[in-house]
Amino acid sequence: MVDECPQTQRLILVFREKQDSERESLSKEPRTILISELESLMEGLGSIEFLGVSKVMSGSSFMNSLGKTMNERGSNSSLVIATDWEFQKQETSMWKGLVSMTVTMESYSLKDGGLVKMGSYSIDSQRIPIRKWGKSKSFKRKNLLRISKKVTQKWSEEEIREFIQSTDT
Repeated sequence: MVDECPQTQRLILVFREKQDSERESLSKEPRTILISELESLMEGLGSIEFLGVSKVMSGSSFMNSLGKTMNERGSNSSLVIATDWEFQKQETSMWKGLVSMTVTMESYSLKDGGLVKMGSYSIDSQRIPIRKWGKSKSFKRKNLLRISKKVTQKWSEEEIREFIQSTDT
C-alpha cells in the first residue's frame, strides 16, 4: 500500500544538460555549489527523502529520459534544474566585462505511470563584474564559481522550500 500511496516525496535533483560538451564541462563545478545549497534546504523538510543527483540531456527525448531516470532511482518526484550563463565583454573604467547566470527549476512527479509537470520556479538572474578579462577555461570556471555563489546567496530559501513542498505528490 505504501508504494501505491507514498507518504514521502522521494526526490532526485536532475540537471538538464545541453549538447555543448565544453559548456557542460564548465558547468560541473558551479553545479556542485547549487547541489550543496539545495541539499541543505531540503534537510529540514521532513516529507522529502533526497535520493541524489542525476543528469538528463535536453531535447526531444527529455521527458522519456527523465521518466526512465526516475524509475531507475526509485523516485516519485524530481526537481529539474536548468542553468544558463553568459560572459559579456563590456569595458568600463572599473571592469572588463560581466558574467550572468539564470537558474530555473521544474518539478515533475510520476503519477499513474506517467510523468506530470507540477510547477516551475525561476531564480532571479544574477550578474557580477569581471575586473580582468580572459578566455581560458580556468578564467571561465573561476567566474562561474563566483556567480554560482552569488546566485545561492541571493535566492530566497523560503520561496524555494515553499516551491519544493507545494509540488509534493
